[in-house]
Amino acid sequence: MRWAWPDAHRYATYWPKFAEAFGGQAFDEGTAYGLEDCLAVALWMRPGVGPDEEGVMGVMGESLDDQILEDVNGLFERMDELHPTGEVWYLPLIGVDL
Repeated sequence: MRWAWPDAHRYATYWPKFAEAFGGQAFDEGTAYGLEDCLAVALWMRPGVGPDEEGVMGVMGESLDDQILEDVNGLFERMDELHPTGEVWYLPLIGVDL
């Protein structure tokens, strides 16, 4: 989602807040996994656990330009349409630092 915050300062300010809202439940649930020194991290959500939608929308509304916010809302709407409906694990965020 680097394209959402093209300015480096805004990215550094808002990406951590977004990541916490979108995938932070994995830390509370004990389903966040990482390699030494956080070189790679995967935040898994067990069935029934999801993002903090209010927190996600709050960060996005506070930080994104109008056109980007519209695009991201469209992306999330499409994700919602395609998201599995059964009891499945969900991987909202994964990252690797090369």
